[in-house]
Amino acid sequence: MKKIDLTKGSVMNVLIALALPIMGSSLLQFTYNLVDMLWVGHLGSGAVASIGSSSFFTGLGYAINALIMIGTGIKVSHCMGKEDAEGIKEYIHTGMMLSVVVGLCYAVILIGLGQSLIGFLQLNNNEVASNAYLYLAWSAPMLFFAFFNNLFSRIFASLGNTKSALKINVVGIVVNIILDPILIYIIKWGVVGAAIATL
Repeated sequence: MKKIDLTKGSVMNVLIALALPIMGSSLLQFTYNLVDMLWVGHLGSGAVASIGSSSFFTGLGYAINALIMIGTGIKVSHCMGKEDAEGIKEYIHTGMMLSVVVGLCYAVILIGLGQSLIGFLQLNNNEVASNAYLYLAWSAPMLFFAFFNNLFSRIFASLGNTKSALKINVVGIVVNIILDPILIYIIKWGVVGAAIATL
């Protein structure tokens, strides 16, 4: 596992080596919903509206998870600088446990209260609202795994190994690109297929 030592070499070169993979990872995270939208777009504007409506709540989940992810990353970086191996293990363990609890609770909320949440948006189209809930309900368990993906990406980056974080996200987006057309068009699962492929 190759790490970037921030204390050696040109500051500009070190920052570029650290920042480029992080920027790439962020761009790939944004690409997930975009890929879903592109494939679902062929099903019609209603399907796109369904995913767009659901994305507000999935995005909220990512924002909540970011509190855990960023906090864990910062503390792991501090321990890395102090060469505190026990501290690193402790913060990673705590971050994982928090991610499990928040991920499970948020998934239960989305599945149990999803119809009410979608109703709050007042879509005025029963088909769009129904598909939005389906996408949300199927995305909920996938978010649980996505939270872990983001957490481990941040941990790798905090340890100075930003390339591994980028590789994790590349694998995820490639799997999404392959699964989307299969689940949406070949198996004909529509927006549900898009939600499952996002894993």
